[in-house]
Amino acid sequence: MHEALRVGQAAGVPIKDAVVAERLKFIDSLVPDIRASMAIDLLAGRRLELPWLSGAVVRKGAELGIATPANAFVCKALKLDVMGAWR
Repeated sequence: MHEALRVGQAAGVPIKDAVVAERLKFIDSLVPDIRASMAIDLLAGRRLELPWLSGAVVRKGAELGIATPANAFVCKALKLDVMGAWR
């Protein structure tokens, strides 16, 4: 989230720094066994939203000269499953 925040801010999106803490507080309030939609898709073998989520952060970060190592790792780790695992 910090990488996406920095990339968005560098692109001129008026996002306040506090948004990350607010989102993390919300996430901490969720039930422990909840899964992100991309995790659900991965487990179900469906196509992932990776290019439009972490991939977009990485691409825009590179364009703006912002390092995005966490999002780049997610993209590399899920690269083989992006079109749907087990197909």
